[in-house]
Amino acid sequence: MSKPTYTGPMKPGATFDSSFWVHAVSLHLVEQLLEDYALVCPMAVETELGQDNLSAVRLKTLCAAGRIELATQTGLDVPTIMDAAAKAAGAEPTAVDAFLSAAKSLAEAHADPGFYELAVRAVGAA
Repeated sequence: MSKPTYTGPMKPGATFDSSFWVHAVSLHLVEQLLEDYALVCPMAVETELGQDNLSAVRLKTLCAAGRIELATQTGLDVPTIMDAAAKAAGAEPTAVDAFLSAAKSLAEAHADPGFYELAVRAVGAA
C-alpha cells in the first residue's frame, strides 16, 4: 500500500515544537514530513535544540538548504502562543488582558480571527 501524498498546488504549512522535531528525527520521519508539508521552525525551537546533537544538526542542515523555513518573527506560531497562554492563565487579570490584547492585535494584523479565539480558549477567558 503506498503512502498518500499531498498533490495540491501548495503544501500546507506546519510549525513544530522541539519534542516533535526530536521524535521525527529519531523515527526517520523527516523526509516524509518534508514531502507533505512546508515546515516552519520557530526560533525558540532552534535555540532549545542547541548545537551539537543529531536533531539540531539535522535541523540546521535542512534550514541552510532551504528545505525548512526558520521563522524570523513570532507571527502566528502556535507553540509560542500556547507557551505564553500557559504562563498567562495563572497570572493576574491585567496580565491576561494584556496577553489577549496582543493576541487580538496579531489576529487582526494577519486577518486570522481563529488565532484570537485560540488565545481566549487557552487562558480560559470568557
